[in-house]
Amino acid sequence: MKKKKEKRIREVYEPKKGLTGQGDDYHIYTMNGKEKVTAFLLGMAGTFVVVYLFFKSMLLGLAAGIAVGILIQKYYALHLCEKRKNTLLMQFREKYQWRFFRCLWRHDTDLRRKCGHCSGIEDYINGNQQQYQY
Repeated sequence: MKKKKEKRIREVYEPKKGLTGQGDDYHIYTMNGKEKVTAFLLGMAGTFVVVYLFFKSMLLGLAAGIAVGILIQKYYALHLCEKRKNTLLMQFREKYQWRFFRCLWRHDTDLRRKCGHCSGIEDYINGNQQQYQY
């Protein structure tokens, strides 16, 4: 006997608020009117051009363009959501990379001062023009 395939139950995502109740949930993106119009026009124009090139029918191109313009808004919202997440990730990464390298640089310069080795600029300023061999 064949086993029946188990159906996957899609979990419904519930938006999460911050501790104060005013935070944004970055997994959900709500488009404003300008973004909805942009998505609609991009979908409609692209579909209209392709359908008109293949079928040479403006009426069919217009109908298909309107249908795709309406359907593409969901995918455009997902695209904008991912774009926002990546922007936030890059900002977070740059902030903490800067802190890491600043701490590393401070440690490195403190280590050089303790060991008596310097970069050569300090020796040039002080008049000591010795060459250090590492």
